[in-house]
Amino acid sequence: MDSLFNFQIGTFAEASPGWFDWLSLIISVSGIFAAYGIAKHVFKKEQREKLQNDGRLRDIEMKIFKQRIFNLYIAISNQIKKLSEDSDSFVLEVIAGINVDFLLSTDFVKIYEEIGVNNEKEIEALSNLMADISGLSNIPNSLREEGRRFNEMYNFHEQKFYSYRKLLGTHFHKLCNSRKVSVSNVNGLIQWKFQPGDSFMFEYQNLLDKTYRDESIIKDGLIVSRELLTRRFVVKLMDVVHRYILTDADAVSTKDLGNEVILAHDNMEEVKRVFELTKKSYKEILEKAKESIEATRLIS
Repeated sequence: MDSLFNFQIGTFAEASPGWFDWLSLIISVSGIFAAYGIAKHVFKKEQREKLQNDGRLRDIEMKIFKQRIFNLYIAISNQIKKLSEDSDSFVLEVIAGINVDFLLSTDFVKIYEEIGVNNEKEIEALSNLMADISGLSNIPNSLREEGRRFNEMYNFHEQKFYSYRKLLGTHFHKLCNSRKVSVSNVNGLIQWKFQPGDSFMFEYQNLLDKTYRDESIIKDGLIVSRELLTRRFVVKLMDVVHRYILTDADAVSTKDLGNEVILAHDNMEEVKRVFELTKKSYKEILEKAKESIEATRLIS
């Protein structure tokens, strides 16, 4: 006997075949919407996390960049100070820290994003900074090389300048020995006597005695001023030489030594002048870089 209600699925399905199709469709569509909702939620969460991570990375990148720029700023300031100091030597003290190799590893996309791509003033200041500091890594080696080069040039001319010692001593004594009439020792001082008409040696000896008595030139056997030695002794000796050069063979050899000393002194002074100009040019490069750093908000 058949039951009033038949719950056999097969019988029900056979009786209503479209019902399961609709049920399957509804379940499928619901699954799609549910999956989309979950995916959307996960995507938004990942986006939020990515934005947060990107923000943290930008912040970290900017902090590192600021610290490196600050360190560079301090090194530049110290180097400018050293270049401003007066020195009697050509040794240029090089300050450690003037190095911009960190620019190669800096993520400038993050830096510009942190500044704000619409912040035109800050972007321009940063661009100017990059232009002014990009070549600074070469400065330390350049300063060392400049110091070495100027020192070599100065030493070369200085060796020639030392010919003044011959004019003060060995050359004069050589002439005295060849032209003396007599020589005597008075209170420990050697006095030469020449022929009455030997005006060249008489003027040479008088100028030499005057130079040794001038303590602004020589004191306690040491040269006080190379400038005064050259102008008050060597140049004046050349004036004496020129009066006798046509009639006295010894005046010629004296002239050669004197001209060597004068030329060497002038060259030494020129080396010092150009050296100061070179220091000034490096100082100006560093000052411009320093001003560019100050124009940004990186060290504020």
